[in-house]
Amino acid sequence: MAGVTVAVGTPGGSHAAWAGPLDRGCVDRSAHWVVHVNSELLTASEVGRAMLADRDGPVARAAARIEALFGLRVDRDLLGLTSYGVGSGGTVTVLETTPRAGELGEHLTHAGVLDLRSGTEGGVAYLSWVLRGEMTYAAVRPGAERGRNRVVLCESKEALLRACAVLDSPPSGVAWAHPLNAEPRAASFVFAAVGRAATVGRDLAKDRLGLAPAGPAGGGAPFATEAMIFRAAEEMVLDVGQAELSHPEDGEDLYLNLRLWAENEETAQDCEAVIRGMFASVALQARERSELAPAASLARSVRIEREGSQLRLTTEPKVEVVVQFLNGLRTPREAVASEVGEGS
Repeated sequence: MAGVTVAVGTPGGSHAAWAGPLDRGCVDRSAHWVVHVNSELLTASEVGRAMLADRDGPVARAAARIEALFGLRVDRDLLGLTSYGVGSGGTVTVLETTPRAGELGEHLTHAGVLDLRSGTEGGVAYLSWVLRGEMTYAAVRPGAERGRNRVVLCESKEALLRACAVLDSPPSGVAWAHPLNAEPRAASFVFAAVGRAATVGRDLAKDRLGLAPAGPAGGGAPFATEAMIFRAAEEMVLDVGQAELSHPEDGEDLYLNLRLWAENEETAQDCEAVIRGMFASVALQARERSELAPAASLARSVRIEREGSQLRLTTEPKVEVVVQFLNGLRTPREAVASEVGEGS
């Protein structure tokens, strides 16, 4: 199907200009979890540039897939990505882009997407297609700032229409429910919040953060112990970024803040013990395995505080330590997959 286009109309309402790591005007107020990546800040950061430069790494491979499918370059056209969960409505993803997203239909056709269809309902022009057995619906909406667009991606047409209605409606003064109301730092390039009522949606959010195991805990699954901790959390907020260059005392170090709220104080105490034990184990193993040195260095930089049922982990590691740690996460299987094009 050639020449498929999606018209970008002017909505009845408009949101405030895109500011900070997260524009909550993109997110349905019924959302149980939200994950946002500020691509502009990430690609401008030292660690972001290092991850994109690693052509065999997961970030560079994901960027290549986005460019191949949507024609959007992560370091030039993709300005931000926000995903949120709305219970049975599935996952909604909003891409903040340059005007290049207005040519979405042409890019999908050029990418060889089969069974690409277009339609209009409720004033929303949309595209739909099947990729790897999964249905995807997409619409291009005008951004909050001139010269920007927003690509909305959903698993169903109903979810797409609702997400577009959220984007097109004027902002509401109703306060967000905790912890989605948490304020990230201005220099953050990753922000995530998972609410108490998320249930299945919370597990999806953790999976997108790479925290859910591939199998039952204790069965040798990657990150199984870490996933046990996050499953125990009723709420959590993650905030990651690079220190503002306007503050020389911060240098170019990264910062990571993670807050977890457990069901009760006893559970929080157990989680703290597990985390401290994990870090101690990594430090001990690093004495005999040099490849674990970056992980041990990163673990030693984490400060852990507990107050009642809340755990707070903070760290400001050196960029080079984080890059070394990320490189150490790569497995031979990932290297092979990149060579044969698996998952592309």
